[in-house]
Amino acid sequence: MEKSPLLEAKFLRKLEYLSLVSRRVHRGSTRGEHSVYRRGSSLEFSDYRNYQAGDDIRYLDWNLYSRLDKLFIKQFITEEDLTIHLLIDTSASMSSGDKMEYARKVAAALGYIGIINLDRVGVSTFASGL
Repeated sequence: MEKSPLLEAKFLRKLEYLSLVSRRVHRGSTRGEHSVYRRGSSLEFSDYRNYQAGDDIRYLDWNLYSRLDKLFIKQFITEEDLTIHLLIDTSASMSSGDKMEYARKVAAALGYIGIINLDRVGVSTFASGL
């Protein structure tokens, strides 16, 4: 008996147009695919803001200061990595009906979206503990 694939090819093609969005800024250690606001960490200029005491003077725009006689800090956009943790419940309550198969398919779909967007994806199962 041949087992059917977890996700169909037609469905996978639809998933390729999706991406996962995080509401929080993640301070990852490597560059990734998700644009986040972080001052001074990239070459891609984003905006200016008024200088406040204690700001790093390396990011002052001296050309703007010479024209306006006011201090402004340059802000930049960078891309951060995103780590996705998928947890699958394997307790006895999941064995009734098609719950486990549905959970596996949802986890596979979310994992696939993360992988095609070059995110780190980890999968763990749990029943009473991880």
